[in-house]
Order: sequence, then C-alpha cells, then structure tokens
Amino acid sequence: MTPSAPQSQDASIGSPSGDPAMSLTFALQALAHDAGYKIDHDDLNAALGLSWMTTAVEGEGDLARWPMYARDAFLAETGRLFGMVIRDIHPPEAARGLSGLAEFQQHFDASYRPLILEALEHNQPVLAWQGWPGDRSMLWGIIKRSCDGGVGFAGVVGRPEAVSAPGDPVPLEGPPVQLYVVETITPAEPDPNELLEFALDHARRVLGNALEGRFGVVTGPAAFDAWIARLEDEEAYVTDGPGLRQGHMLLAASVMAAHNSAIRFLKSRLARGTDQERSLIEAMISSCHSVIAALGEAIDLAAAEESISTSAGRVKVAGKLACARDAATQMWTALQTS
Repeated sequence: MTPSAPQSQDASIGSPSGDPAMSLTFALQALAHDAGYKIDHDDLNAALGLSWMTTAVEGEGDLARWPMYARDAFLAETGRLFGMVIRDIHPPEAARGLSGLAEFQQHFDASYRPLILEALEHNQPVLAWQGWPGDRSMLWGIIKRSCDGGVGFAGVVGRPEAVSAPGDPVPLEGPPVQLYVVETITPAEPDPNELLEFALDHARRVLGNALEGRFGVVTGPAAFDAWIARLEDEEAYVTDGPGLRQGHMLLAASVMAAHNSAIRFLKSRLARGTDQERSLIEAMISSCHSVIAALGEAIDLAAAEESISTSAGRVKVAGKLACARDAATQMWTALQTS
C-alpha cells in the first residue's frame, strides 16, 4: 500500500514533519523516551544519514515507497552514539527480496520467531520493518510483546505520536523483513563535535551512493537520475499515470522534509564550528535550500494534471529534478573537498 503523505511538506523549517519515511527515527525516540531521556529528532536523522538520503529502488514500482528503504544503513553505529546497543538478527543483504517469497512465513517461524521471543523474555524491544497493518505496512515499529493475532507479535509503529503516547500495541499482520534487537539502553548524549563528524561522514556515504551493495538501493545524485528516468518513461505513465503522479509528489515531499531536517541540524552547529567547518556547513545549507526549492517547483508542476500527462510536461518536471540533483552533487563535492 502506498504510504500516506507527510503531515506537511515541512514548509515550516522550525519543526519536524510527520513524514512516514522517518518512522525509524520516531521509533528510536520512543525507546529513549521509555528509558527516561530525549533524543533530538534532527540530531537522530542526521546521524542515521536520513537528512540527505534520496533513495531509488529498482523493482519497486511505487515511487512513494522509495524513501522507506535502507533507513537502517547506519542504525547500529547511531544507536551506540545515543546509548543503545542494537544487534541485527540478520544482515540487511540477507533480507532483500524476502517479502516476495511464499516460504518466508515458514522461514520466519523457524529462524526468527525464537530469537524475538528470547529478546522479549529479557525485556529487550525488537525493531521491525514491514509487516505492520494497513498504511503502516512499510514503516518501522517496535515489537513489545507476543499476542494471539497476526504473526504472534504486537507493538507500536514509529509515528510522531509514538514518542510520548504510543497507544495500544497493534498485531503484526505479516512477518517483518528486517529485525534488530535493542539489547541495552543507557541514556547518553553524544559530544557535539563527534555528532557533527559522524553525521557528515554518513552524509558523504549517502550522497556518494555507497549503500547499493549492501541494501540494493541507489542514493544521492544517482537516485535523482533514476527518478528522472522513471518519470520520463512513457510506458510507466501509460501503465499507471495517476499512480506515478501521486508517487512522484509524495517522494518529493519526503525528500524535502529530510532536507529541512538537515538545515535545522546544520544551523544548530554553525556557532560551534571552526572557520573551515562553518564554511562547509554554510555550503551544505545552501545546497539543501536549493534541493527544497527545486522539489517544491516539481510538486507544483505535477499538481497541475496536464503538466504530467504529456511528455513535454514530464520533461519540465524532470528539469526541476535535475536541478535538485545538481544541488545534491554540489553538496557531495563540498564534503569530498572539506
């Protein structure tokens, strides 16, 4: 099912959006809240590399689902930075393509169910991707207990309200594709300089398309090229024109929300940085603004039905995506030369 739209396109730069692509961030914030401390939303997005992550997924026909992939690329390292010891039940590359296999339910029952039960017996929450009901199917959530419904486990899904008011656990309808055990949580706040260095390293890797081998996704400027190719694919439009239009707009809104989060994070670091760091931060903020502006124009063009129902109209929208790609390339170049 196509993810629902963010609560806003983050037009208000001062606050986090309800972008479903940030479900892992909200889940980690909820875990910290339960342990008695807070983690800043934008700090966590930056550390996870999500603030700069534009993702394209070959074989995934719904553009709106592209931002849901590879959110856990730096999960274990980021967890340690904020006081959490997080262990993967299986490596991400082993999870690729599992959801499409008819025998996955048997594999889950034999291999992963015992590990989840063991973790829960030790009061260790389990982070789970996919398997949640309805429009939450592609989100990250927290398995908190076993139950009689669904696949036998229930938990809360990573949404903004989960941070302080998680509500009643909901059963998982299908087996999760990816699982992590949160073994220990010790409240911690990273050193600001360490956090900045950590976040910029992950930005460098995301913008440099370094996740493809492990996660099977394309990121950074190359993802914009894949996005443009999908938009300009005449056959894709003939097959599902309205779906392509809606997916494009949701994907653009998600990437805008991510870059707004990046701007908030970077601005909070300006006063602390050295002259060289401030120069880099200012360049990245400028590039983020350019990405947001270009994608806003791409959404406006696509919002007019006639602007995407013709080849000429899609070329215009693709031109705005190319501007966003060029801004992302400038950001990656600045990181490489810093």
